[in-house]
Amino acid sequence: MRIPKRDIVLYGVGAALLLVGLEAAQYRFTVSANRFEIYAAVVAVVFACIGAWIATSVKPKSAKTPTFETNTPTSIADDALRQQLGISAREMDVLHLMAAGHSNEEIAECLFISTNTVKTHSSSLYGKLDVKRRTQAVTKAKSLGLIT
Repeated sequence: MRIPKRDIVLYGVGAALLLVGLEAAQYRFTVSANRFEIYAAVVAVVFACIGAWIATSVKPKSAKTPTFETNTPTSIADDALRQQLGISAREMDVLHLMAAGHSNEEIAECLFISTNTVKTHSSSLYGKLDVKRRTQAVTKAKSLGLIT
């Protein structure tokens, strides 16, 4: 990713101003009797604002987050079977995304959960469906009518 020179100059000027501000605050802190908590709070707020600014301006615009509609329609029979097997709604979301061919990382992005949580849901699904692999889980769910 190539960053324009204008952005580099702006970041440099911003960093220089931040350093000047911090030095002025440090001088004021050592000379006067300000409380440490106030100084630390100001520094934390400044760094949080700069971090948020950098995060929003450096984010690549070509990154696409896969989308998934979590409110998939199910029939009453499917819902009863799901409850009988003890499969949660979130596990069904993971199962639908597995069937769509998404990786664990893509499923985590779609559902706003960690990759480890996706793995936990997957393992739980494997146990409830009595399978060992993701392809077996999708095949069995389709044969049971849980997913289409």
